[in-house]
Amino acid sequence: MPQSPPRWNLVSVVSPIAGFVAGFLVWTEGHALLGIRDFHEATFWGLAVWTASCVLGLVATSLALVRAERLGMVTAVGFLLSAILPGAMLLAGIRTLILWLRYG
Repeated sequence: MPQSPPRWNLVSVVSPIAGFVAGFLVWTEGHALLGIRDFHEATFWGLAVWTASCVLGLVATSLALVRAERLGMVTAVGFLLSAILPGAMLLAGIRTLILWLRYG
């Protein structure tokens, strides 16, 4: 049985990179493009765009693994690129929860 062509593993690499660029543009130029009012709102929407593209990258990585596509190293790189931001947010959330439980 031949392996599937590399579609989703390429999407898993391109998605977080494109999301970072789009999130950076929303963060820096959001006031002109989207009518964002202040720095905090621009930061929120920039990170939201980047996080959504990382989640899409994780879904694409899962699809590439299920389909057993060739270029397995590209899939691994896509997983690493896509998992950095959600993993960092998860660890920050756990740390905040522990501090909240400890100090109220």
